[in-house]
Amino acid sequence: MLAALRGQTGLKTFDPVSWRYARGIISSDDTLFARWNAPLLERVILDPVMEEDAGTYCCVVQDASFRRVKRVYWGIRVLPSSVLNLDYESSLAQWDSGNQKQNQTESDQRTPLIYTVLISLSLAGIGAGLMLLGLWWTLRRREFMC
Repeated sequence: MLAALRGQTGLKTFDPVSWRYARGIISSDDTLFARWNAPLLERVILDPVMEEDAGTYCCVVQDASFRRVKRVYWGIRVLPSSVLNLDYESSLAQWDSGNQKQNQTESDQRTPLIYTVLISLSLAGIGAGLMLLGLWWTLRRREFMC
């Protein structure tokens, strides 16, 4: 990374590089960063990446007169293996089985709704039919009485 910065800035021999670190958060707010001593100034090697390495790393490169030339932020978030499975085949199979269960659950949830709607419409139809029958019966009795 520093070699690329040297090529961009035209710096020759000495590049003051400082690293800062905001533990556990991904942010570019400078007030949250603390100075971090990197063993190698031009790069950070986290092998393997652990949960305590999560956070934001900031690299500041200055020229000989200590003017900031470049500032770069890297955010690292570490997920437990139970959250993310990098074995593609088993992840795909697990995802597909989850979708099938979800589809079955959705159809199981729709079934009582359909029955509820059908029963409600049937009762409404019967009620409307009885009301019309009552009106017809009343009109018929009035015709015969007159």
